[in-house]
Amino acid sequence: MGFALAWEAFARGAEVTMIYGPTQLPLPVNIENILAPTAADMFREVKKRFKKSDFYISAAAISDYRPTEFSKNKLKKQNKNISLTLRPTEDILKYVGSHRLKTQKLIGFAVETENAEQNARSKLLSKNIDMIVLNNPLQKGAGFDIDTNQVSIFHKNGNSENLSLLPKLDTAFQIFRFLLQNQ
Repeated sequence: MGFALAWEAFARGAEVTMIYGPTQLPLPVNIENILAPTAADMFREVKKRFKKSDFYISAAAISDYRPTEFSKNKLKKQNKNISLTLRPTEDILKYVGSHRLKTQKLIGFAVETENAEQNARSKLLSKNIDMIVLNNPLQKGAGFDIDTNQVSIFHKNGNSENLSLLPKLDTAFQIFRFLLQNQ
């Protein structure tokens, strides 16, 4: 969805900076593309740039947790179980919401598989953003690694809309339409 949103913003005349994680997708042209291989890298790049933006869209589905220790070497197979200790990653959307300028519009995504609408609406308020786009990757035709998505959009003004299953570029168009109608 991030790539589709970047294309749509560019098509609408925006100057776009896209901060993205590892991907096999071709990078958009005429857009500043910044690779952020880890959640920490993405947080650092967002902190450097987001205050210069009129619209900030957080569509990346980065992990909520990361290992506390990293090994540069392969962990050889042994005849015993191993455990990984995880710690939370930085909450980029919460940071942006708490450091926003009054003129900025902030849009987040909620990937939810349980209590989806309730969790998305809660995230909308707790992150101090203007709009949240909910998608459930368990829905047929929605989520990652496919060219379609089915989302619900919630605005802080109380308006909401459920979109039907659409190609991601069409979904991006509808997200911007909804955003601009609810400014």
